[in-house]
Amino acid sequence: MDETDKSILRCLRENARMSASSIGTRVSLSVSAVIERIKKMENNGIIRQYTTVSYTHLRAHETKAN
Repeated sequence: MDETDKSILRCLRENARMSASSIGTRVSLSVSAVIERIKKMENNGIIRQYTTVSYTHLRAHETKAN
């Protein structure tokens, strides 16, 4: 894993749904190169899943406090 892969991972940590085009712009790669690198990281187990985080329980608490 090189610095470019690490930059791609930072982008995906920021937003797991970030498009390959947006990532490519940020890391100076073509869309196809970004997709290829992401697939390699998935196949090598570096990227194992994409998850969401729900803050619903926190928001419910906030509305009760108001």
